[in-house]
Amino acid sequence: MTATSGARHVVTMWFVTAADPSSVLAAEPGPDRGFGRKYLALLDPRLPVAPIGDFPLNRSAPAGPGEFYIGGFDGLALVQTVLEVDLLSELPERYLRGIAATDVYAFIAEHDTGFGAFAHWRAGELKRAFTATRVKILEDAGLPQPFEADYWAGRHRPAPAEDAPNREVPEGRVGGVALPFSPAELADAAARGFLGFDPADPGPDIPVSAFAVDGRRAPALDPTSSPSRSRSIFSDGSARQAA
Repeated sequence: MTATSGARHVVTMWFVTAADPSSVLAAEPGPDRGFGRKYLALLDPRLPVAPIGDFPLNRSAPAGPGEFYIGGFDGLALVQTVLEVDLLSELPERYLRGIAATDVYAFIAEHDTGFGAFAHWRAGELKRAFTATRVKILEDAGLPQPFEADYWAGRHRPAPAEDAPNREVPEGRVGGVALPFSPAELADAAARGFLGFDPADPGPDIPVSAFAVDGRRAPALDPTSSPSRSRSIFSDGSARQAA
C-alpha cells in the first residue's frame, strides 16, 4: 500500500486481539509511555519523539499534526494521528504492521464536513473499506456489515442543515446527489460495530500517552503518572518498559 497525497485527516487505528475489547478497558488500565515509544521507534527510529501528556482519549481533543496518541493494553492497542490519505485502504503498511493483532481497524469521522471512512484488516488482508464525502463514494470494498444496513436504507438521514452538498465537497471535486446518511456518522457506527463499544462514550476511560514528533520540546511531566508495565504485542515480539 502507498499513501495518497490527499487532505489531512485524523485517523484512529485499533489493533484487536482480545475477544472482548470493552472488558480490557473496563479493567481500568493505565497509560504506558514505553509502549508508545516502542511503536514510534518501529515506525521510524529517526523521529524526534517528545512525550506531551497522558490522558483519556475519549475526554480530550483529537491528535493534531505532528502528534501521536497511543494506548497499549493486553489484547488491545490504538494509535491516533494526522495523516495525508484519501482512502483508508491505502494507509501505509508501516502504521499497521508495528503491532501484532488479529484484527486492525481504522476510522475517520469529520462531522463538520460529513467526510467519513472506515476499514478492517484481518490477518493482514483487507476485508472492508468505505470512504465517502456527503456526495461521493470514494471507495467501497468488501462486504457491507450489518451495522451499515439502516444507513443505506435511509434511516439515519442528516438534518436539513447538514444536507448541503456544496458545503461538503472537498475543493476540486464535483458535487452530486447527497448520500442518505453522513459518512462521518457511519464511521462512528463502524467503530461501535467492530469494537463492541463506543469509543466516544465518557467511560470507561481510554488512556493514551501523547507524543510530538515535530521537534517541539517535551513539557515537564509527572514521572509517576505512567506506570511501568511490559507489553508483548509488537510485531517483532518485543516489549519495552515505560519510561
